[in-house]
Amino acid sequence: MDIRNILNATDHTLLRPTATWAEIEVLIDEAADFGCASVCIPPSFVYEAVEYADGKIPVCTVVGFPNGYSTTGAKLFETEDALESGAEEIDMVINLGWVKDGLWDFIEDEIMQIRDLCEDAILKVIVETSELTDQEKIHLCQIVTHPDARRRGENDGPGRDATRGLKHRETCKATFRRRVNLSQKNLAFGLNESLQAGREPSVVPSLPEG
Repeated sequence: MDIRNILNATDHTLLRPTATWAEIEVLIDEAADFGCASVCIPPSFVYEAVEYADGKIPVCTVVGFPNGYSTTGAKLFETEDALESGAEEIDMVINLGWVKDGLWDFIEDEIMQIRDLCEDAILKVIVETSELTDQEKIHLCQIVTHPDARRRGENDGPGRDATRGLKHRETCKATFRRRVNLSQKNLAFGLNESLQAGREPSVVPSLPEG
């Protein structure tokens, strides 16, 4: 597969707590030049980023990030604020405590509330697979691929086991498109493993020219 096809399915991402506006500007310029799917940035930069991007690249931000244990009300407020600021994609983090307690109805209800609020905006569900058992991963795949949900799931975090992820995709017969976060040092490894597993990478570190 051509590198441009990979980048077209990739979110160029900077969520470091110390990120500056100057870095966000560079991120947006790079994403537009690379032909990425979007830029994923901290919520506080969304309004300015949308104005700066000026339609060249969609702006994505996170909700309940990074731990996911915010209340549903707080996540809904974050989502509404991001959408009002012009975000076109929302990446929400699920409540892992609810997963461990088996509160699947709570998880699905929260996702559906945020999905309804997003309307035409894209919603991706961040599943911290490193913290979950095989059965928990399968159950979450079934939730985020339910026909009523109309959403795409995201397998979050660098260096995830591509073979393991593919196994769960087959087990629950998931058909949604997943993305894998990549860090600078594992870009080559991650792209190779992701493509073999049929995934789409979601974070593009700064690439050298040429």
